[in-house]
Amino acid sequence: MHNPDRYVGFVPRVACWSLDKLLFLALTSLLAWLYPVPGLSWRALWHCGLDLECIRPQAGPLAMAALQWLLPALAAVWFLTRMRATPGKLLLRAQVVDAISGATPSVKQAWLRVLGSGLSYLTLGAGHLLVLVDPRKQALHDKIAGTVVIRVRPGPRRNLVRWQFRTPAQRDAPHRLDPRPPRRARTNRPAGPGPA
Repeated sequence: MHNPDRYVGFVPRVACWSLDKLLFLALTSLLAWLYPVPGLSWRALWHCGLDLECIRPQAGPLAMAALQWLLPALAAVWFLTRMRATPGKLLLRAQVVDAISGATPSVKQAWLRVLGSGLSYLTLGAGHLLVLVDPRKQALHDKIAGTVVIRVRPGPRRNLVRWQFRTPAQRDAPHRLDPRPPRRARTNRPAGPGPA
């Protein structure tokens, strides 16, 4: 069971979400610029209904538009299953883990979380507001996927300045970064020469 103090609350999650959406917007804008989708008319598709002859001219642009939305979803699944976090969460030291075991989310959980976030939007944001009242600070998509968002404690800091100015041989040596020799272990032997 996770420590309740480690669950990430609403405001940090909004900050993570904002950073992710900026990156998502940059990626989709880049894809739209590199591969424009001319001639796609959502109004025409709406009026076509299920008439395949009417939809066929829109099929190519529609596939390109779907790809522009599918690639960021694939990227989110990759980040969740490899790094336990999307880029915004990485920057703010938050991780998405399995709610029971604390392990890295499975591919199924990652997809459920990505697709479940769409349901959180369809509820006009109520799915995201569950974080405010839930004891484990889970949003609707967390509950669907069986995940929680936890805060990661920073690891020990290394003295990078001292490490940077060492020679390559010293950097590769399997000893500590402190240039002073290690202290000798104390023993219970008396000082001075031993018996002859």
